[in-house]
Amino acid sequence: MTQPSLDSTFDTSLVDVSVSLHPNLFPQPTFTGSFSSTNTDPSDNGQPSTLQPNPAASCNAPSKPVRYTTTTAAYDEWAESYDTDGNILQGVDDLELETLLPGFLALIATRPDAEAASRAAGQKLRVVDLGCGTGRNTLKLLSYSWPQATTIVGLDASAAILDVARRKFTSHAWGFNVVEVVLLEHDAMLKPSPPPQALNADAVISTLVLEHLPLSTFFAALQLLIRPGGHVLLTNMHPNMGSSSQAGFVSKNGEKVRGVSWAHGIEETVEAAQAAGFELVDKVREAKVSKEVAGLLGERANKWVGTEVWYGMTMRRTQEKSEM
Repeated sequence: MTQPSLDSTFDTSLVDVSVSLHPNLFPQPTFTGSFSSTNTDPSDNGQPSTLQPNPAASCNAPSKPVRYTTTTAAYDEWAESYDTDGNILQGVDDLELETLLPGFLALIATRPDAEAASRAAGQKLRVVDLGCGTGRNTLKLLSYSWPQATTIVGLDASAAILDVARRKFTSHAWGFNVVEVVLLEHDAMLKPSPPPQALNADAVISTLVLEHLPLSTFFAALQLLIRPGGHVLLTNMHPNMGSSSQAGFVSKNGEKVRGVSWAHGIEETVEAAQAAGFELVDKVREAKVSKEVAGLLGERANKWVGTEVWYGMTMRRTQEKSEM
């Protein structure tokens, strides 16, 4: 996929380049033989970048053999080591969410229309974690002090990944407010309609998931999930990283396993969101790996020093219906 330039038609006032550093809150990851992203061929004409290796990039070819598979199959195999393999981009995502997520959750919890309507009807707030994985951020949602009864629905295409997540969660209660967690298997590529338990959500978070879906598929899923007026928190691999890298891991037999990835640019992501009936609530944030951040994430982050690897945004659904 050809990456758009931020100094062309994109309003750069929406971009806030910053990295939030919280070394006391971020544990040093344990590194094994896995990798979070490696050299691969960029995509063209909207096609995923992972189905075939690029012969012209042989000088940058990985030393280990590479096996290409579907994204779901890759994550099924990755499930048991996913939380402990020292994923660099997850580390950056965790650092950024330390400031981005609390503000997003406060926005949901203090929205007068949602609170008044749900209390009057005796309904729970509904929050969806789209592409929840092993529950990395579902756990953050569960730990939040919600002002009223809340249902958190985690959706993921990988059954094995969800099995890992289920071992982490049970229902929790604080005072009179019960927070329920529901984890469901759902593949937006194969079945557009989400499970009924996830529909009419007040909010959706989706972190480091967009890489694995076409923009049209992703935002069509959001349209089905979230009610008008609902909010979305989205994070993704930055195109400066995605043009040469993708999610993957090293299997027990030494193979590098890769699923399917798209290197979505910031401009095209914002345009797709707007076309689907979403508006930005705040500036798009970008995160660059500094030497300080690399020191937190480990030796493998050094190759990314000076490179933007992450972007995130908060959106609100504005329309009842929209055509993609």
